[in-house]
Amino acid sequence: MKNGKLNINISGGNSNIGNISQGDNTSNNVHSQTLNVEAEQAFSDFFNNLEKLSISTHSHEDQILALQNDVLSIKKSLEDKSISFESLPQIAKSLYEKYGWAGDILKKLFQVVVPSIIL
Repeated sequence: MKNGKLNINISGGNSNIGNISQGDNTSNNVHSQTLNVEAEQAFSDFFNNLEKLSISTHSHEDQILALQNDVLSIKKSLEDKSISFESLPQIAKSLYEKYGWAGDILKKLFQVVVPSIIL
């Protein structure tokens, strides 16, 4: 190594770097779209609020389960990078239309995950 320079570029959410090998002209770039801490907490809060809603109103049990599965699917897709953050406003709108009774907790979730969204 001639100039003793090491460049590490990290883009996106959280990244864990284990062993880094460096040699002459080696470049290691890490790109990540994992959910940040605030988004993880927002999903956790959403599921807690959904559970409280389920306990207080037993009439929507099928819909509550369907909403839970839909939001879990969105979370997994974001973690797997199979959907982009740019598509979340449209997804949020369709969930809000389908599950209007849970609008308040959906709004809290998506206001954290997508700060610019207004339901």
